[in-house]
Amino acid sequence: MTRLSFFVLLIITLAFPAHAGESAVTARHGMMVAQEARAAEPGAETLPDAAVETEADKRMVIANYYLDRRDYIGAINRLKTVITRFRSSQRVAEALARITDAYLALGVKSEAQTAAAVLARKFPNSPWSAQAESALRSAGVDPLEDPQSWISPPFRP
Repeated sequence: MTRLSFFVLLIITLAFPAHAGESAVTARHGMMVAQEARAAEPGAETLPDAAVETEADKRMVIANYYLDRRDYIGAINRLKTVITRFRSSQRVAEALARITDAYLALGVKSEAQTAAAVLARKFPNSPWSAQAESALRSAGVDPLEDPQSWISPPFRP
């Protein structure tokens, strides 16, 4: 066997293990799981700023996809990830505004009010804050933060 064919065989064997199936976990998947576990720890910021922005951008693209299709639950799940895991991202203000819209669409006004109130408190000069407040006013409610909501704790002083 030539060196080249040996290396090709080795690469194929490592890339496509014979036991690959539902129970096989690739190295990439394992690294992603470990990174998510570290990121889930309170106050843990394991990614550099550029990586935080990239990951938040990916989640926002998916959330907007779901919002466009009126799959509000799917959108809320992605937006919640941006809000809780990527608090240092510049996309948090947009995520709070979009989650306000999603909760209003589902008729969950208390969560929409909390999201808009947190947005107004943390990002008072943001255009997203004005948009969320406008959406609330058109629904006939005012921003009001509920300290028991999941939205409030990550943004407490």
